[in-house]
Formats: sequence, structure tokens, C-alpha cells
Amino acid sequence: MGSSSTSYTDGTDGTDGTDGTDGTDGTDGTDRPRPQTGPARYLIVVAGSLDARWSVWFDGMAVYSAADAAGRPRTHLEGPVADQGALHGLLSKVRDLNLTLIGVHRSEDGGAGCDAPTQDTP
Repeated sequence: MGSSSTSYTDGTDGTDGTDGTDGTDGTDGTDRPRPQTGPARYLIVVAGSLDARWSVWFDGMAVYSAADAAGRPRTHLEGPVADQGALHGLLSKVRDLNLTLIGVHRSEDGGAGCDAPTQDTP
């Protein structure tokens, strides 16, 4: 029987500190971000105009409409999202309403707001 070996995609043998003891900020010894530990803030932008009454349908997200740079109506859904499952649930609701998804933006610091997209596609 032959010996088995582990192949690493970065060409290392795994003994160079990639076990998480080298100060990297990932829990698995890589520079990947840590898993989300609490609600993150998201901004979901869709084509069209919905009023604030849709907030209940979208799990309490703030709902407001504004025109983009070309004057097209856009609806912004903004607020905390508990986890990836909740985010997928919100996106399913966007799909169920047959809304055109323009963008999904996550606030990196989990702060009070998300940066709006800098460029809007038709």
C-alpha cells in the first residue's frame, strides 16, 4: 500500500503556520473572513417603486423609493439581516414579487447604513 499525502492548493505542506497560529484573521488559518456572528446590515435595491407599507412583508426592513441617476424608480430595502438563511428568504420574496434585483450590498462594519451602489446598470 502506498502512503497517502495531503495536497494543498497553495503548494505548501501545511507546516508553515497555516494552522491558525500565525496571526491570520480566519478561524481556519487563512485570511478568509470569519463567519458572521451577529446581524449584518444589508441594502437590497430593486427596480420599481414600493411604498413603506411593504416593510412588514420584508421582515421589518426599511423600505423607501428613490430615482436613480437616470430617473428610473428604485426601491431600497435596508436593515439588519440575522444570517445567510434570512438573506436568502428576503431574496426569495423579491423573486416572488417578480421584482428586478439591482444589487445587494452588505455593510462591512455592521453600522447604521450601507453604501449605495456607485453605478447603476440598466
